[in-house]
Amino acid sequence: MIKDALEYLVGLAKPETFNFDGKRYATDKLVELPSKKPTPARVELHTLTGLLAFIQYEQLGKPLVTVDGPNSVTVRSGFVGGEFLQRFEYVRATPYLPGQSISNAHGWQDLETFLLMLQTWFVQDETTELLLQLLGNMKTESVATIADDGISQSVATRRGVSSLEKVVLPSPLLLRPFRTFSEIEQPASSFVLRIRGDEDGADCRLVETHDNQWQLKACADIEEYLVAQAPDLVVVS
Repeated sequence: MIKDALEYLVGLAKPETFNFDGKRYATDKLVELPSKKPTPARVELHTLTGLLAFIQYEQLGKPLVTVDGPNSVTVRSGFVGGEFLQRFEYVRATPYLPGQSISNAHGWQDLETFLLMLQTWFVQDETTELLLQLLGNMKTESVATIADDGISQSVATRRGVSSLEKVVLPSPLLLRPFRTFSEIEQPASSFVLRIRGDEDGADCRLVETHDNQWQLKACADIEEYLVAQAPDLVVVS
């Protein structure tokens, strides 16, 4: 009796198809499995130059190149065929970036750490040179007062024993962190510099503004670079 009941329940779990009023129905949802066609292993690269060389070497013709973001480009096939219209991913390129992204540099940093970050995580230009000159000469014991109106800051530093020199810090600052492929120009974005100090020393902090235009600029520059190097490529971003 129990055996017959179990066999009945197992039978209910098996989907069946039947015809009714000229239409075909199923007792459960049936899903077609993709055909087992050979799938090439995706190659991981780190430069746009290497990606272009791969396309040329493999003689892929006109593959679809998608700029997925400022630090990701993927080469995909056309539709493989079948009802599911699968695509292959031949290669993906992601750039080498500094070990820690500037977007993760939360919190205050002591002056020495901040200066090292400024020299290693950013493209060196007139803005970084100005900051390095200003902050590099601002020794811990030279900070006298810091005025803050919420928009800009002015720092009074000691010169000698009795005189003070007042320096106004620009805000916001246009800086270019390393955060996309080296073949294109690193896009700039706005940062707000904050400084605080007391008798124990000075700390600095960079806060990036919530403007993601740099991402759109990076994607457009990547697309422009790839098309310039290989005009026959189909590149979308």
